[in-house]
Amino acid sequence: GQLPYPPAMFLGEGFAHIPKMLDHSHSVLLLLNSQLDIHLPEYHTKIARLIETIHTMVPQSQIYIKDHPNYQGGPLSSAGLDYVTVLKNSVPAEQLYLNEGEKIGAVVAYGTTSLITASWLGIQAVHISEYLGFTKAVTDHYNDFMTFGEHIVNLKELGGLNGLDMAGTDRIILTRQSIIDGWKECLDQIADSSRAITESM
Repeated sequence: GQLPYPPAMFLGEGFAHIPKMLDHSHSVLLLLNSQLDIHLPEYHTKIARLIETIHTMVPQSQIYIKDHPNYQGGPLSSAGLDYVTVLKNSVPAEQLYLNEGEKIGAVVAYGTTSLITASWLGIQAVHISEYLGFTKAVTDHYNDFMTFGEHIVNLKELGGLNGLDMAGTDRIILTRQSIIDGWKECLDQIADSSRAITESM
């Protein structure tokens, strides 16, 4: 399996408390880039429909929205809904994944590294580039990129959400120690392979 974080990230005070599991997660994180409306005229309409569909599927869930850090525009029309919380653009998505308070059960986004990271952590990851209507060339590029993830669902239309565990029921994520141990094992394997190659010369 892939390893999402280098151990050094977990040695500072900012990562001193990482929950061992997010049990009965119930929130959905929607990662946006509202600057895309320049290229995708139906972007905001499709995002609004997506939010409505997710809420219909999991009405008990809070939907968190985080836009791209470079986006300077105003909030989405959906921001006024009581089940939608707009987060600061500057908050790293990865920080939310490991925050017990948000209890993120699913992440929905176009082709971003944050979506891949979510999939590595066992979070339901939904890729929406094709749903948003990118050109085939751009969609193919993002689809190829998403193959670095684990079990990322490619959403072509809203009906594709049916049957997905958007609430993240009984989802267990990697703990701080398991991530560090995973990296240590990986580095040990690299060292062993390098040693074997050197000895064979």
